[in-house]
Amino acid sequence: MPAVATLTPEQKDRLVKEFQELDQDHDGKVSAQDVIAHLQRTHQGLTGQALSDEVTKFIRRMDYNHDSVIEEHEYLLIGKRKLRKELLLQKFNEIDADHSGFVSLAELKSVWGVNDDTAQDIRELFEKVYAHADRNQDGHISFGEFSRLDEKLESLFELA
Repeated sequence: MPAVATLTPEQKDRLVKEFQELDQDHDGKVSAQDVIAHLQRTHQGLTGQALSDEVTKFIRRMDYNHDSVIEEHEYLLIGKRKLRKELLLQKFNEIDADHSGFVSLAELKSVWGVNDDTAQDIRELFEKVYAHADRNQDGHISFGEFSRLDEKLESLFELA
């Protein structure tokens, strides 16, 4: 994970506290029974099969080593990814100056200070990156496309 997604001590403390609230028997693992007890305690209004289905989805989504329980490190990893996605959405919304829910080439160039005075090769590079990010070629970048671009850029920087 890049520095952007590194947890601050406060964020880690909050996530550890959330994990401990879920871990009903304090064995360092969150089981399906722990999640059911938490949902029943917090009055989520789910019962029977609906409750079981939600718990199964929750465990599967977070259980990276497939041992049917969520360990603290798995919970922290999900928390880190959630915080990264929130930060990415915030950045996307800052770039989306007209609040259309999409990022235009002009908005992206504006944020980066690319204009007619910028060297031609830099402008062309921005246009190529933009065209690549606009996977469905509809002329603007959705949040999903923006997220995929971020992931690709992240992996490039990790290789460098």
